[in-house]
Amino acid sequence: IISEIKLHFAMRMPSAVIRTEYMDTKRIAPDEERLEYLMGLYLQKYKDTHFDVILSADTDAFNFLLNNRDEIFPGTPVVFCGIVYFNEKMLEGKSGFTGVLESYDVKDTLSLMFRLQPQTKHVVIVTDRTATGLANKKTIDSIIPKFAGNASFEYLDNVSTEELSKSVAALSNDSLILLMTFNRDRSGNFLTYEDAAHLIREASPIAFYSVYDFYLGYGVLGGKMISGTSQGDVMTGLAFRILEGEKVQNIPLVRKSPNQYMFDNSELIRFCINKSNLPPYSFILNQPFEARSDLEEE
Repeated sequence: IISEIKLHFAMRMPSAVIRTEYMDTKRIAPDEERLEYLMGLYLQKYKDTHFDVILSADTDAFNFLLNNRDEIFPGTPVVFCGIVYFNEKMLEGKSGFTGVLESYDVKDTLSLMFRLQPQTKHVVIVTDRTATGLANKKTIDSIIPKFAGNASFEYLDNVSTEELSKSVAALSNDSLILLMTFNRDRSGNFLTYEDAAHLIREASPIAFYSVYDFYLGYGVLGGKMISGTSQGDVMTGLAFRILEGEKVQNIPLVRKSPNQYMFDNSELIRFCINKSNLPPYSFILNQPFEARSDLEEE
């Protein structure tokens, strides 16, 4: 998302000065001590600096700004994205916030999983206990009852990398995995998105699906996926509106993400899934050019 934002500004406002701060909360737990440290750092670093707009990506950054924006960056409008579990009450008493909600589609992805692999009787959901992981769990908990008659559900959300590897390796052929985010394990070890996908791909004899396109090409079979690039596009567009003079309070939240069915051809072949069973207009990675089908045509 950050790279996409910088590219947009370079093309549209090449003279813009961009400062980037990484809270690094996927790697370092945002406990009270850590948040106090960041608060002091930003107060000192930006005490004489005025920003025209702040762009916030992911749940921890959003929560931090909700609590501290008025002290560190008083009056500066905030545009956010990457908020998994959003509630209108979060903005009660707050002004100057707008953004795009991360409305991924777990329901359609689970439906897809059962349709493509109808032998499924057990679904394992892999996530972590970061702020994003906890928000993921809240969202999925509201969806699972709709599929109670299809399969049993199990969370792997408080495990070490070793435990995760052993658990997915032991799954039977009537199971599937839904990978959400697994950036920090129970022992505090950090994993990139690619690390988590590779771990599951190498250990598991069964397919895994996701709602995130950044796993595509790293072992995920597919899913109805949300795009970080698309989120960055929309968020940057909102920021430009503010920079061009529009009041932030007049810019409504963008509530619907442009999600798309996406698959990896290598994994479709591995699990003997016929591409004719995929939803129309699906994007298929690693498909030979001569084998392209109507699935990808407008």
